[in-house]
Amino acid sequence: QIAEVVSREAKITWRKVFDEDIEQDADIYLVTTGNLYEYLAPLIEENLNCQTTIVNPYAKVKTPPGHKIDLPICVAEGLALRVLAPEQTKGINFLEADKADAEPALNLKKELVVCATLIGAIAVFSLIGLFVRLSHLEADYTRIKNETTEIFKATLPEEKNIVSPLVQLEQKLESFRRDSQLFASLSSTGLAPLEVLHRVSANSPSRVNVKVDDILIAANTIRVNGACDSFESVYQWQRLLQEVPGFTLVDVKDVQKQPKSGIVHFTMLLSSSTQEPK
Repeated sequence: QIAEVVSREAKITWRKVFDEDIEQDADIYLVTTGNLYEYLAPLIEENLNCQTTIVNPYAKVKTPPGHKIDLPICVAEGLALRVLAPEQTKGINFLEADKADAEPALNLKKELVVCATLIGAIAVFSLIGLFVRLSHLEADYTRIKNETTEIFKATLPEEKNIVSPLVQLEQKLESFRRDSQLFASLSSTGLAPLEVLHRVSANSPSRVNVKVDDILIAANTIRVNGACDSFESVYQWQRLLQEVPGFTLVDVKDVQKQPKSGIVHFTMLLSSSTQEPK
């Protein structure tokens, strides 16, 4: 265990002083007293793969008989040699290796530079994200604007001058609303025009090919001009409309059949009222 500890300390000291790992076949000198630790040499050589030499620094130190050579004498010898022979003893201070495991002091300037760099990178990426989002919003706005224009053209093909599709659509809807209110006021005693159209279309025969060419809605009278494939189809539709609430009278006029095509043209007159029949 002592050999492992000494080997680890040797690695730390070497790396601290020379800033590199111990090379193989390097010379390692183990300073100790007497011959007590000579057994460590082969163990350290096995751990470090280095030539290890045991050095006794007190070999030539003369002391009074019976006086034990210990560490203070070695320190005194070293201090004396530093003063008496500074050129020979000037070298590397191995005591600095004691700080090998100490944490390095923080470099405040370096930390501030790193923080500023991170903040700048975050700001740059945030700006890039904002520009990308703005680009997407502009693309969506252009797409919605084009779709609105296409819908406007499909709804109002007669309008050639397109300035603001949404505003023009609102104006057209308001115009249609005023016209509807005007027709409703004209037919206050009868059904509203939209209600008439709904009842006529909802009560058309499902299995009969009836084509409506024109519908004229007056105060209490509705005239329907159309065509079908037979006389029976005309009168079948007449019977259906006679059962509709709000139509007080359903009369068929001018029923004519085309000789070549066989198509039957007809005119149907309806009288409307908002009062339900009793």
